[in-house]
Amino acid sequence: MIGKAIGKVVHSFKTTNEHEESATISVTFDFSTCTDTDIKNWLVSNRAIIMQRPLRTLTLAELKAVNGTTVDASTCGKKVKSKHDQFLAGIAALKACGMEVEANKLMAEYNAKIESAKAALEAPKTETEETESN
Repeated sequence: MIGKAIGKVVHSFKTTNEHEESATISVTFDFSTCTDTDIKNWLVSNRAIIMQRPLRTLTLAELKAVNGTTVDASTCGKKVKSKHDQFLAGIAALKACGMEVEANKLMAEYNAKIESAKAALEAPKTETEETESN
């Protein structure tokens, strides 16, 4: 059992009561009677809470893309890079390796796609599109 292996753990933390009074307290948590399922559930709940802050920076489409993926529990609280940030990191890596021409070409193609997508979003709807959306 995981709980028996963990045993007792002393942990100090700050807490605030309903009167806004704060204190730092030290508590010994005894895990020796906890089931493996209990501990796994607590771990997953903790990781989900930790992961929420970096996920707030993503678009809805990017959030939906995370659905069903496997996440490394040791890094899930770190900033999640959007696809745009990942692309820019790749461009920076190419430049750092001396591949300036290739990086510039990819960046130009990427910027052209962004401009095309923006133009498509800003274009007025045709009569057919108006009818289909109603």
